[in-house]
Amino acid sequence: MKLFNIYYTKKSILTKNILSIKKLLLFDVYLPVIKTQNQ
Repeated sequence: MKLFNIYYTKKSILTKNILSIKKLLLFDVYLPVIKTQNQ
């Protein structure tokens, strides 16, 4: 049971990291687009 908990927390941390990385990538993609539209 303890092993499962460790595995689960690692997995949740990993998914959170992936989500934050995706958000950062989206931000990097959208920021130049917004800048060019404003000019």
